[in-house]
Amino acid sequence: MYVNDTLYLNCRATSFVLHYVVLYKFCWMLVYAFCRYMRFPDVKPMPSPKGNFSMTAGDFLEVYTNNDEWHCVATCFFIDCAPNVVQFIETIYDILKPGGLWINLGPLLYHYSDMRNEKSIEPSFKVLCDVIKKVGFEMEKCSTGIKTKYCQNPLSMLQYEYDSVFFVCRKPVDIIMDS
Repeated sequence: MYVNDTLYLNCRATSFVLHYVVLYKFCWMLVYAFCRYMRFPDVKPMPSPKGNFSMTAGDFLEVYTNNDEWHCVATCFFIDCAPNVVQFIETIYDILKPGGLWINLGPLLYHYSDMRNEKSIEPSFKVLCDVIKKVGFEMEKCSTGIKTKYCQNPLSMLQYEYDSVFFVCRKPVDIIMDS
């Protein structure tokens, strides 16, 4: 498993979560619970014989370049972080082995949409599904309006909830090459 992020602070936070999680939120609390211990994940992870785990800082398009390497790519609150979501879809397709799965959950906020002097592609979910299929994926499952929360303390009075999309796509086993 690889963790990828371009922001140094996000990488540091991910590293911290992967080792020890202690929630510190000193405002917006409903109850007096400024510090509390939390286990993450809730089971002790055991290494698999062929498993590997790495945390990689950098641009997704530059870090993941080996074709047919992964059995599964799971993206969570991720694909809308691309200035060009089509490039992310093409890269995910390329790095998956034939028969591999792409599982996605998250909103389509398109982080670059409001940035001045930044070019951004921001398709609707319907258009995004068409792009996913044209790249070559088979859509196996698709749901919209999935209520999801992101980066929050359940005891806080400040709560964020998104209407997210969830889908599962498969890279076909038999890829027909155009001549």
